[in-house]
Parts: sequence; structure tokens; C-alpha cells
Amino acid sequence: MAENQWFVKTKNGEAGPFSAAQLRDFANQGKIKPNTPIRRGDMQQWVAAEKIKGLFNTGNGEKKPIARRTEPPRRVAVPPTRPPEPPQVAVAVQVRDPEPSPQPTQYISQQVVVAGSPSNGLGVAGFIVSLCGLLFTCGLICPIGFLLSLFALFKPPRGFAIAGSVIGGLGSLWMVFFGFGMLLAMVGAGEAVNSAREAARVSITKTEIRAAEEQMRNGNHDISDMKDGWETPLRFDPARNIVISAGPDQVFGTEDDIDSTDAEIVNYGTSP
Repeated sequence: MAENQWFVKTKNGEAGPFSAAQLRDFANQGKIKPNTPIRRGDMQQWVAAEKIKGLFNTGNGEKKPIARRTEPPRRVAVPPTRPPEPPQVAVAVQVRDPEPSPQPTQYISQQVVVAGSPSNGLGVAGFIVSLCGLLFTCGLICPIGFLLSLFALFKPPRGFAIAGSVIGGLGSLWMVFFGFGMLLAMVGAGEAVNSAREAARVSITKTEIRAAEEQMRNGNHDISDMKDGWETPLRFDPARNIVISAGPDQVFGTEDDIDSTDAEIVNYGTSP
């Protein structure tokens, strides 16, 4: 009740409310002086502490209690059991005595509890890895961020974990499609290179066959040192009167052989 609550005026403002027993303890400890302004909760006017009966010791060493009304016992509701809270930080608030005193300054301490906010380090890590993988590696490391974010979904808070899962999943899909496209491009490029190489060898073979035919026309029938594009020596077939290359398989008598007809060369006979 207001008549059982007391307030003390300090340099920093009004301190309280305090009970009568607390005021008596402050007076015995020297924290409250006889001239310290004090008022009761139902009063607006401040009075000196020495005018409060029973606040300071009497001449015979006895303490007189401060008169207060008696109240019927009140029922106190027991709060329900709550789960453990995060670590708390205690901050001390100090109230100085309003009046200068030759004695050392006394302080009245109050505690203010500040609760720390929880965090999800695994979720933050998954989000960062997924985002960096999508922006800088074309999704190469996104599967790692995706897995980290999935595991982080089992622990609150889940904001970063959800974002990391979405970005990591998109980056992983992009990596699959991008990698498949690169594979197809590499295969196509390899086939194009092989085709170009084979075309170059066929062209070399045709040129060598023309040169062999020209040499034989000039009366020199020794073409053993002349080779086709696959480094196989050319051969002259007297029965057909043509120059033959073994072709890509480097074996004579197969379907891929190249002769003077394939090389679009006029056959030159061996007659004198």
C-alpha cells in the first residue's frame, strides 16, 4: 500500500519505494542522514528524515518502529514453470547519497537483467556458403551450403537456414545444368577436332597420291618412301594401275582404302 512505501530524494531524482525496515537499515548504515528528504507514498511533501518517528535510535538504544497499517495476508500466485532462458547479463545501477558527507560515499545498488538473443551459427554458415557458391563459383559449392542449411533447420532461429536451403538448392540445380551443358560442349568440340583432323589427313593423302602418280608418269615407279596422312606408305596396284592408301585403319584391302579414283586423280599407266 502507498502508506507503507517510502521514497528518498537524491541528487539523481527520487529513489524507492522502500519499506520501513529498509529505511531503518539505511539510517543505521549511515546512508540516510537526519536531514535527508523523505516522503511517504501517500504524501507529496518531503520532510527531513529526523522527523520520522522510530527511524533513528532513541536515547536508550532502542528502536521505535515506524507506524504502519496492518494488512490481511495476501495470496501469492506461483508462476508456472518456464523453460531455461538464455544467459543473462547483470548491470549495476548506482544511486548516490544526495547530501555531501564527511564519511565515505555509500551506494545503493539495483540490478537490471538483459537477456541475450539466441543465434544459429550453422544456419548463417550455410547461407554464406550457398550465396558465395551461386555468385562466384556457378553453383560449384552450393551443395555444401545446401546440406549445412538443411541440418540448421533443426535448430531455431531458422531464418538464415531457410534462405540458405533455397539458395543452395537453386545453385545446385544450376551447377547440374551448367555442368551438363559444358560436358556436351566438350564432347561436341572433341568430335569437331577429330573430324577436322581426319579431313586434314585425307587431304594430305590425296596430295601424296597425286604426287605419286606424277612421279610414276615421269618414269619413277619407286614410291615406297611416300606416305599418306596416317604415316602409312603408299602402294601401287599394277593390276588396277592405281596408287592405293590403306586409309584410317592403316590396313590394305578394307573399305576405307583410298585410291587414285577417290582422290580424283587421273590414272597414269606404266607403259613405255
